[in-house]
Amino acid sequence: MAFGGDPCPNLSLAIDVAGDKYYLGTDRPVELGYKSRKDFFLAFGDDAETQCLLRKYMPIANNVLKTVFDSKEDRDQLIQILELRAQSLKASNQFNSSVLKKHCHSAILH
Repeated sequence: MAFGGDPCPNLSLAIDVAGDKYYLGTDRPVELGYKSRKDFFLAFGDDAETQCLLRKYMPIANNVLKTVFDSKEDRDQLIQILELRAQSLKASNQFNSSVLKKHCHSAILH
């Protein structure tokens, strides 16, 4: 699915997930502040349902605090997606921090 057709063509291709803006079109976005489709797949995987939920509830300029979900299932799935992403970022940050600390400590000793 990663580079196939659009699984939800009626939804926005530009989304904002906690400040990370992604453009999911196959063409290059004009706005350089957007992460690419490839970046999105690296962050969230290539699951069509995940992509559609994020595009449905997190389009650019959407006030997420005023979001009304179509169903409790949508809400629960979106929360799960965001929690998994948060865990991934936390693990990545901890890994990078420990590697950086180890590298700096090693450099000081030499």
